[in-house]
Amino acid sequence: MYDPYEKQKDTHGTFAAMLFVASALYLFIANLGFGSLFSLKALAFIGIGMFLAVLVIGVPAYLTQRAVAWVLVKTLLKKLSNPFSRTVAIMVNMAGVALAAIEAVVAFMVTNLAFQWLVFAGHQEGLISHESRTPVYHEVM
Repeated sequence: MYDPYEKQKDTHGTFAAMLFVASALYLFIANLGFGSLFSLKALAFIGIGMFLAVLVIGVPAYLTQRAVAWVLVKTLLKKLSNPFSRTVAIMVNMAGVALAAIEAVVAFMVTNLAFQWLVFAGHQEGLISHESRTPVYHEVM
């Protein structure tokens, strides 16, 4: 049986995985340096995290999008005389862009949290510790 929402499910899953990979790359490079990408820890974190991101970020984003679309359609059908107008299309597109932006922020926050727990396990400095990477300038006399 054909599911008209199957493409939306795939899109949300792909978008969540891409957001996770981009966030993970940023966090590894910004906190541990570019060389940290060539470790088993980074490979495992990014490889396993992509699949978990689909479940933790993509599925809730898809369900939220469906719920917002349902509420939007029910509200607009009651309020507007012509539910197929340009205004409806603009409002639906704006809601979609807002949901994508929220999904990006949530994806970064979830990736950041996983990065702190799994990569920085046992470290007391916290996520961003630039003290070890800050250059020390000595006065030359």
